[in-house]
Amino acid sequence: MPNPVEFLKRLKRGSGPWTLLFMLLAWTSIALAAEFEVRSAELYQRDGDWYLDADIDYRFSPTALEALDSGVPLTVEVEIEVLRPRRWIWDETLLTRDFRFQIRYHALAQLFQVVNMDNGYQRNFGSRLAAIRALGNLRNFRVTNVNRLKYPGNYEARLRASLDIEALPLPLRPVAYASPSWHMASDWYEWLPES
Repeated sequence: MPNPVEFLKRLKRGSGPWTLLFMLLAWTSIALAAEFEVRSAELYQRDGDWYLDADIDYRFSPTALEALDSGVPLTVEVEIEVLRPRRWIWDETLLTRDFRFQIRYHALAQLFQVVNMDNGYQRNFGSRLAAIRALGNLRNFRVTNVNRLKYPGNYEARLRASLDIEALPLPLRPVAYASPSWHMASDWYEWLPES
């Protein structure tokens, strides 16, 4: 599986059209296989606040996993929006909130670490798979005070997750921006929260 630089070199050398087609298909299929998916999300009230529970399936690309295993931390951003639908004009955005998490590998200790970047809370795991599963298991995350969403009527909520390329080490960012294997994000997951 060529990286973008190798792909361009082969393209310049005048490889046959079938070779180029298969390389392009392989390159894009790897990129498409690496995606994030929000499987479920829920907003609920407790003790005067709104809280979020969500399950996100993180399928990182082989390139990103190789970087993680080499000690490059990966940062994901989970964005939630609460909207109030309006009939004649665009929906009103009542709330936007971002949560940031980082997954790291410590080679010396041979453990993976998931860090909540908002409060610094860290959890350690013996395997990469366990850490990635924990990364996608969000429970009891405070979103806002209940008074912030006291408008009459129904709300719509939506959630998405994406890899933050800007949080990668500076030398890696240009390569990440140019390669589809680093562009990982979920679609918006939409639901009607209980009021």
